[in-house]
Amino acid sequence: MHLTTFFKNKIINNSFFKNKIIFVGVKSIKIDTYKNLLYLILLPEDHILSSFTSQRPLGLNIFSTDRLKLAYYNFPSNMSLIPFDSNMEIRLRQIVEILSREERNLVNNPAGLTRAADFLESCFEGLGMNVSRQTYQVGGLDCQNIEAVAQDFVGSHAPHIILGAHYDSSPGTTGADDNCSAVAILLETASFLIKNPTARRSIRFLAYTNEEPPHFTNETMGSYVHAKSCRDANHDITAMICLESLGYFTSEPDSQEMPFHFGIPQGAEAMMNSRSIDPTIGNFLTIVGDEASAAQLHLFDSCLQSDSLMPTLPLIMPDMRMSDHLCYWDQGYSALMLSDTALFRNPNYHRVSDLADTLNYPAMVSIVERLGPALEKFVSRPS
Repeated sequence: MHLTTFFKNKIINNSFFKNKIIFVGVKSIKIDTYKNLLYLILLPEDHILSSFTSQRPLGLNIFSTDRLKLAYYNFPSNMSLIPFDSNMEIRLRQIVEILSREERNLVNNPAGLTRAADFLESCFEGLGMNVSRQTYQVGGLDCQNIEAVAQDFVGSHAPHIILGAHYDSSPGTTGADDNCSAVAILLETASFLIKNPTARRSIRFLAYTNEEPPHFTNETMGSYVHAKSCRDANHDITAMICLESLGYFTSEPDSQEMPFHFGIPQGAEAMMNSRSIDPTIGNFLTIVGDEASAAQLHLFDSCLQSDSLMPTLPLIMPDMRMSDHLCYWDQGYSALMLSDTALFRNPNYHRVSDLADTLNYPAMVSIVERLGPALEKFVSRPS
């Protein structure tokens, strides 16, 4: 059989490869489309696929047959068929655009929530990680937390940390900042840390479902289900770090409010002054913890590389129960939230206008470049 015929009949027409971008090893290089799929034909030398295997682009999977080897991106139906770029800024935007194509919630689009879970599972698998789903039902519908760990993960009963972000959107919005921005940063940070043979062994990566209303603070919240299962199984979690709304940064005056009704801790004003933080300008990161997480808060803050363009503001605020970290607090674990402050800065919060074009992607790159090395230090230091 001619190779082109083999490719079309045995590969493209195979349902296993539906909605996947195909990379095939044959004797020429070109980009083409067939049946609405994008595929890139590559030279057949083994080192090409070997390089994919050892330094695999985000979301890339490897498949072999007796006739040829190929690599593919797995994109759930109805999502953009675009290969991830080598430039991190473009890559972050691509992930946000893919996820924010539709709502992701049980209220308006449960199928979109499932497609997002499939996409995230594929991305983690593409990094060579062990991926599992924690499935539970809400109103007869399956809901999934996606968990990924390195092949040599130390195990849940050894000391480790969790880095997590919710992937659902509030009803009525596709949620680019809340929370596609944080999910994109979660994936990129996983891509960075998986290359570190020490740090990767001590980190679990979680993508949570059902953080948004009507599930927020209820037992149907994905992080509640996960945190409770960890406590029930006596998992040794040193700290959970919640990534929440991390894409909206601006230097415009009067672009930031402070959550005074949650109780600004004593010493916060002095901290802001020492770090040149203007509380009316939305260009800083907040790290929030409760009293029981104070040691982890200060350790994590010290591990983050200082940046005058995006300073960090660590705050002990036990009443700031606005994301997935609260479920770990309630189960007795130390937990922190890293955020752009969401509704206190972003005018698009929980609105239809929370779109990919409104985010600051250079700022998101800066977060990844600081967060990865910070976690390398964080997991290696005693609390």
